[in-house]
Amino acid sequence: MDEFVHGHTYSDMVTELIQNEFDAGGTHVELDLAAHHMQVTGNGKIIDQNGWNRLSVMLGTGVAADSDGSTREIPPKHGLIGSKNFGLNSLFLIGDRIDVASGGRHSFKDRFHGAPERPEHDPQTMNRPGVIIHVEYRNKEDGDYDSFTPDLEQQMLDGLVEHFEYCAVKLTQPTSKSGIKTIEVISDRLDRRIVWKQESTPVECPDRSTTAVECTVHVQDGTGADLPNLRLLLKEIEFQESIPIPASLRIPASFKDGEIPKYFQPRKGRVRIGISVRLARGQLDVDHQGLFYYPLGLRAGRTGNAVSIDAPFNLDSNRSRLREDSEWNDWLLERAADLTAKCLVRDWLERFGPRSFLALRKIANPTSMRYIERISELLEKDACWPTRSREKNGRTVLRPANQLVVPVRKELDRFLGPDRYLDSVIETGTFGEEIKKLALASGAKIFGVNSLVYLRCKSTRDFEIETELNDEPGFTYSDFSGSLRHEKLQAQFAEAFESVRPQLTPKHKNDLRMSISTLAADGELKSGGDLYTVDPVIGDSCPVDPSERLHPLFWNSDYKVFKDIRNGICKPFEENSWMLDVSGGIESGTATPEQRDGLYRYILSKDGKFRPATLKALREQPVLKDHRGQWAKPGEIASRQIGASRSLEPVLSFPNKDYAKNTELQGRFKFRKRLQGADLISMAKHVSSNPDLAEAFESSLQRHESILKKRDWNELSEIAFLRWSEEDTESLQAPEDLYLKNQFTESAMGNQVRFPLGSSFKLYRKLGCMEFPAVEDIVEYLEGLKQEDLGVPKPDIVYPILVRALELEEMSTKSYSGEPIVGTNKGYRPPNDILTGTKSPKLLQQAVPQIWPRKALVDAVLALGAHERPSDHHWAMGFRWIGQKYHQSTSPIAPGDRTMLGEAYRSRGARAS
Repeated sequence: MDEFVHGHTYSDMVTELIQNEFDAGGTHVELDLAAHHMQVTGNGKIIDQNGWNRLSVMLGTGVAADSDGSTREIPPKHGLIGSKNFGLNSLFLIGDRIDVASGGRHSFKDRFHGAPERPEHDPQTMNRPGVIIHVEYRNKEDGDYDSFTPDLEQQMLDGLVEHFEYCAVKLTQPTSKSGIKTIEVISDRLDRRIVWKQESTPVECPDRSTTAVECTVHVQDGTGADLPNLRLLLKEIEFQESIPIPASLRIPASFKDGEIPKYFQPRKGRVRIGISVRLARGQLDVDHQGLFYYPLGLRAGRTGNAVSIDAPFNLDSNRSRLREDSEWNDWLLERAADLTAKCLVRDWLERFGPRSFLALRKIANPTSMRYIERISELLEKDACWPTRSREKNGRTVLRPANQLVVPVRKELDRFLGPDRYLDSVIETGTFGEEIKKLALASGAKIFGVNSLVYLRCKSTRDFEIETELNDEPGFTYSDFSGSLRHEKLQAQFAEAFESVRPQLTPKHKNDLRMSISTLAADGELKSGGDLYTVDPVIGDSCPVDPSERLHPLFWNSDYKVFKDIRNGICKPFEENSWMLDVSGGIESGTATPEQRDGLYRYILSKDGKFRPATLKALREQPVLKDHRGQWAKPGEIASRQIGASRSLEPVLSFPNKDYAKNTELQGRFKFRKRLQGADLISMAKHVSSNPDLAEAFESSLQRHESILKKRDWNELSEIAFLRWSEEDTESLQAPEDLYLKNQFTESAMGNQVRFPLGSSFKLYRKLGCMEFPAVEDIVEYLEGLKQEDLGVPKPDIVYPILVRALELEEMSTKSYSGEPIVGTNKGYRPPNDILTGTKSPKLLQQAVPQIWPRKALVDAVLALGAHERPSDHHWAMGFRWIGQKYHQSTSPIAPGDRTMLGEAYRSRGARAS
C-alpha cells in the first residue's frame, strides 16, 4: 500500500478521481478543498454491488476472505479504464481515512484499520446520482506520510490546469451524453477557484471511414468571489477510425474476453483508434509534442512528432509507459501511422495546407519507435506527396518521396517532369525549406550539380562520362538530340550551370567540353570545346562561321551569362584584334556598314573596357554615333555637362541616347567637358547661314569669351554672324564690316552706316567692329549727299573726321583735293577750288566756292586741299566767271562789276608783284 500511494503525485490523485467519474458515466467532477477536508462530488452512476465489493478490500481483486472464514469474489472493472481498485487509495496522500457514499450506502477505507466487509446505510445519498468522497486532511506527519498543508495544496493547484490536459482532454465525446465536461476545484484555504470546461463537436470529414471530433477547452482561474471570463486553453481535432482486430493477433491478457475498454470498442472484434493534432490560432500547431493516450495521457509517452495517438495500449503495471515487445502495441502504432498518412492525403492538406507535413517531422525522442518508423516508411513509399503534376480532372498527382527530387537551387528545378517535384505551393511557401528537409529524410533525392551534368552530357553509350553521381540520381533524355536543340532548354541549363559555377569540378567541365550537347549559332549541337565564344553583339560582323560560334542565348542577360561555357569550355574569340581590324577599315574606308555597326554595339556593351592600345586606336576613329546619329570620333564628343550645350548644339557632338547615361564609357573615352574656341568659331559659321540663331549665339559668345584666344577673335571677325538691321533679319554681317556706334561713326556716315543690333559693345570691340569711320565710307556718304543734292548735315564734324580718317589710314589728307566732296555755296566742289579767307577781292568771293567760316570746318577743308589765299587757279576761276557773265552780252559792263573787276586787277597786280 505504501509503495502504491507514494508512487502517485497529487496530480495523479486528481487523475484517478476524474477517471473513476468517467467510468461511472459522469459529466461533472467537483473537488471542494475546505479548511480541514476535501470532498469530491460526481454526477455519474451510483456504486453497484461489485463496486462496493472492491471497496471492501484495501488492494487488489479476485478472491477475498471474510472475517467469518468465508470467501467471496472481488471482480475487476469490466470494459472500463480502471481495472482494479487502486485509484481511490491515492487519496491516502492527504488523509488517513477515505469515506465513500453513494446510492444510500456508505463505506470507508482506513489506512490503519482497513475497510469494512459490507457498506452501511446512508440516508443522505438516497435518490441522488453519483458518488461523494470525503477525506479529512492529515494534520501531522506520520513517517513517509506528510500533512496536507496549504503549501502542498498550492503546489497541487498550480499544476492542475496543465495536468488536466493529460487526464481529461480525451474524456469527452460528441456522440455520448456521458464524458467529462466540467471539472471544478474550489480551495477555501487559498481562496482560489479553477473551472475546466471542455466540449466536443463532430467535424465533417471527407473520408467516410474516418470521423473527426473537435475538442475545445476553456479554463477559468481566479478567486472564489472573482472568477475571470473563460480563457481558451487548447483546441484539437481527433481523427478516429474503427479497425477490425486480426484473428491472428494476440490480445493482451488484460483485454481478453472483450475486456478492451468500451471507450475504444465500437463493437465486438473491432477497436477504435484516434490521432489528434493541436490547433493554435486556427492553424496546425506543428511544434506541439504529441502524446500517447489510453485515453489518459502518458506524461512520459512521446510520439516523436506533433501527432498524438489515442488507443487501448498495453501499459506497464503503473500505467505510465507502453509495454515493450508488445505485438498489440506495435499493431496499434502501425495502424495509427496508416491513419495519419491517410488523413494527411485525404484531409489535412486540404484543411491545414502544406504545414501538415511538418506535423510528421521528428521533433522529440519517441518513447516507442514503431510509430515514427512506420510514418517514415509511408512517407517514403506511399503516394502522399503533392507534385506539380495534375490529373485530367485537375487533381494534384501524389507520389512517394522516393520518386521525388529536391533541387539544390531553384535554377535546377526545371529539367524533369512535373511529377518529380514537390508542388510549387508547398516548396515555395513559408515552410518550404523544412518540408523539403522532411522529403529528403523520407527518401527524396537531391538534384545537384552531378545530376545536372549527367543529364546534360549523358547522351549515347559510346560517350564515357567522367562525372560521378555519388548519391544523386542520374536521369537521361530519351530523345537527347531533339530535346537539347531547344533554345529554352539550353538557356535553362545555362542559368543552372551559372548558379552552381563554383561547384563545377574539372570532370564536370571536361564532360561539358567533350559531349556533343552545346548549341551552336546555327542551331546544331556541337562539342563545347569546338565552338568560339563570339559575343552576339558582334554577330555576323565577325569572320567566324555560325556553325563554329556559341549560340547567342548563352550571352542573353535574361538567363545570366554562362561564364564557364564561354571562358572555361569554349574557345575564346580575339575581340581586341577584331576591333583593331575594323577600326583600321574605317580609317581606310574599307569597313562595311555591318562591321561598323557591330563594332559600335560591342563598344557600348563593354562600356569601353578595353586595353589601352585598343582604346587609343578607337579614340582616333569615328566609331561612335553622336546625338544626331552621325559618326563621330570619341575625342570630339562633348559631355552634356559642357557649358552652352543647348545654344551650341548644332555644331557640337553629344552622346547618343544609346550611351547617354553610361558614365563609365564616357570616362574611358574621355569625352570633352570644356568648350573650345573652335566650337564657337564653328557655331559662328553655322549662324551665318541660320540667322535665327544669331541672337542666342551672341549671348553664348559673351558668356564664353574667356576661352577665346587672339587668333580665334581674328577668325570670328571675318565671319558674318552679327545682326545689324531690325528690318532685314536675314542679313548678317561680319564684325569687321560693322561700326561701333559713337559720335564719330554716327556723324560721319549718316544713315547708311551699319551698326551691330545688340548692345554688347565690349564684345563687338573684341570682335573687330570699327570704332572710327573709314575714308572710303565717308567719301561714299558725301557722294550720296551730292547725288541727292543735299547739303552736309554737320560739315564742321564730318570733314574733321575725314581728315582724321585719312591720317589713320596713313593717306595724304589731300588725297581727295580734286574730288567734289565739300559742300559749298556753289554746290559740292573739290577742296582745291575752295578759298577759306574772308579778305579776298569781291570778284573771287563771287566766283570761287566758299564755306562757312567756322574754325573746325575751315581747318579741315584747308587740310583737304583748300586755300587760304587765292592762287592762279582761283584768279583764273574769277576772270573766267566774269568773262562768262558778259560773253554774249552787248551791253556795257555794269558799274558795280567794273569796280569789282578793277579791284581784282589791282589786287592781282599787287599780289603778282
